[in-house]
Amino acid sequence: MIGLALAVALQVGSKQFTESVILAEIAVQALRSAGVEADHRRELGGTRVLWEALRARQIDFYPEYTGTIVEELLGGERDFASALDRLGMRAGGGLGFEDTYAIGMRRLEADRLGIRSLSDLARHRQLEIGLTNEFVRRRDGWPRLRQVYGFSDAHVRGMQHELAYRALRSGGIAATDLIRPTRRSRRAIWSCSKTIAAPFPATTPCCCAGPTSPTPRRACWRASKAPSLRAR
Repeated sequence: MIGLALAVALQVGSKQFTESVILAEIAVQALRSAGVEADHRRELGGTRVLWEALRARQIDFYPEYTGTIVEELLGGERDFASALDRLGMRAGGGLGFEDTYAIGMRRLEADRLGIRSLSDLARHRQLEIGLTNEFVRRRDGWPRLRQVYGFSDAHVRGMQHELAYRALRSGGIAATDLIRPTRRSRRAIWSCSKTIAAPFPATTPCCCAGPTSPTPRRACWRASKAPSLRAR
């Protein structure tokens, strides 16, 4: 039990994709079951939107990924716990599983074109590729793929997660970035087949708590330890 008496409900944020929403909702339910008032601020936006909301104390914590914290928010600072501490923030314990980026196509189209790897895909410059906006921007995402595999920007566009998945399923785009594992449709999926510095790093979801009193940070830390938040 979390023996905390809060005058105001904790504000738990989530990003605009399914896994973030689910993790935040589980955190809220875990806190409520422990007697802590909590509200879910659903699908507020992407990484930067949630981060700035956290810094502005508009939310108390949200599910974030260690790789995203390091690469997107802290400019490559590997000792992210110390870096967060200097900002008055804290990451809770890991949630018991890892995610990593991959690039995927519909399997039938990949087979038809003889595409078996990222190198093969890069040679098909006429194909439409729709990438999530965050993947386009993050330095270990599309910029690194372009550098290593020689992809062209000619037929590449940024999209929201859900729109990219729908466009892939309907044939509106040929490929998109995926967060593995995923089972949305039959796809050929590739991670990097060449050596890249920090290639699509596996990242562990955790709760990232903002610059506020210790109470929400303790709640975040304890919520991340709840059995319902950990993979079985």
